[in-house]
Amino acid sequence: MAWTRASPPRSARCSRSADSPISGRTPARLRSLAVAGRAAAVVLALVTIDVVARPLVPLPRKSTLFVRDPELGWRLRPSAQDEWDGVPVTVNAKGLRGPELDYARRPGAARILYLGDSVTVGYGLPSHADSYPYLTAERLQRAGGRPIETVNGAVNGYSTWQEVGWLEREGTRYHPDLVVLGFVLNDVAGELEMTRGSDRPSSKQLRLSVESRIDWIANHSALVALARRAALAARFGRDLRAGAEREELFGVRMLVDDPERPDVQRGWEATRGDLDRLATLCRTRHMRLCLVVFPYAFQVSMAGGGDDPQRRLLEFARGLGVPALDLLPVLRARAQADGFAPADYFLDDDHPSPMGSLVVADRLAEFIAAERLLPGRP
Repeated sequence: MAWTRASPPRSARCSRSADSPISGRTPARLRSLAVAGRAAAVVLALVTIDVVARPLVPLPRKSTLFVRDPELGWRLRPSAQDEWDGVPVTVNAKGLRGPELDYARRPGAARILYLGDSVTVGYGLPSHADSYPYLTAERLQRAGGRPIETVNGAVNGYSTWQEVGWLEREGTRYHPDLVVLGFVLNDVAGELEMTRGSDRPSSKQLRLSVESRIDWIANHSALVALARRAALAARFGRDLRAGAEREELFGVRMLVDDPERPDVQRGWEATRGDLDRLATLCRTRHMRLCLVVFPYAFQVSMAGGGDDPQRRLLEFARGLGVPALDLLPVLRARAQADGFAPADYFLDDDHPSPMGSLVVADRLAEFIAAERLLPGRP
């Protein structure tokens, strides 16, 4: 006789189904759980790799010197104390390098406000007092016997449009007698690729700054460091700092070697517009303005020529009625007279060394006095 297993009653089958551990888990939900499990495994693996790799991967040295600015891109962080490329920098409570001054001038003092980039900030110099703005004040004070107050409004990486924006927003509150614009040729070269405003991801100042807790966490991740370094290496090469300097120098050399290139011409047009804005602002606020043009070391090393960018800037200044000092012939003549190599006046391609800063201050103080750019004693 063949035996068959009797089917359980329908009610029993339903009851067993209700008590099953997989009750209510549809195929879609099971797939979601599987995906979540795989994602968790990947995250755990990445965290493990990151922890293991951290001692082997050099993390970039992040700075607290800069903070994002919605209009200018970035600015110095008030009251910050940190290093920049290995040199200690102190920022006062108003967000400037140097002693903090009241907005109102001292009675009987003359006040000079400087605009510029890292050249005017005093990049690579251990003290603000070693930078040319403060050395210039010492010379003017000795010669005239009148107190000279110095406001250094320069910020690393700034171009002319940012300097004008800062002067309009903050600098005019200091009521300077004289505004000195320290102009470096990379201000023109930077116009060829710069994004104006806060969205400039290639800015070294923002790239190497700690801005938030999430940013701090990312900056302590070996994997993030490797990814960032790979992206920068694709642009600058294995030596990131040298590569960035080469790229900047290439842009400046175009100003000298190929001044008629269309993109170079566009850079000059943007620069002319910025200088016009600056001159108009200073006239409107009854502030004197002068332009100081800094050369690159390779220009000083040339026996002659290579000064087309300087001649163009001096022409712009004449058209605006702005006194201008070209430091290229000054440094060339000084190198020949002293018997030093031109490179001795620079820390790198363009930043003045302590000796170069002294030369700049000597000539600028003479220029300010000769042009009578400061008012006489009251």
